Amino acid sequence: MIAARNAVLVGSALLAGLSCGDLSVNGAPLAVILRKVDRRELGFSESSAEVLPGKHSLLVDCRIRETSSTSRHSLDVEVEAGRRYRLVADSAKGLRGCVDVRIEAS
Repeated sequence: MIAARNAVLVGSALLAGLSCGDLSVNGAPLAVILRKVDRRELGFSESSAEVLPGKHSLLVDCRIRETSSTSRHSLDVEVEAGRRYRLVADSAKGLRGCVDVRIEAS
């Protein structure tokens, strides 16, 4: 199982910030790319978004570098102010695809 971590939720007193990048640029075997937070689509040049603490819907792409395959994942998450989170992807055996994407507190 391979895990990629590249999106981070950063909390403050009232807001939580969500940021990400594309790990495949750095030669990693897979990339987790945040595409949408609630109803707001992130542009190609955007690497962060601010959200209030609470429940949010995320749309995330998981790209396998070797096969150039991409799978799309919808996540319903709840974030707290003052905490940091990251997106983590689990790949299928042999990097055949992404089987799961989730957030973890760091």
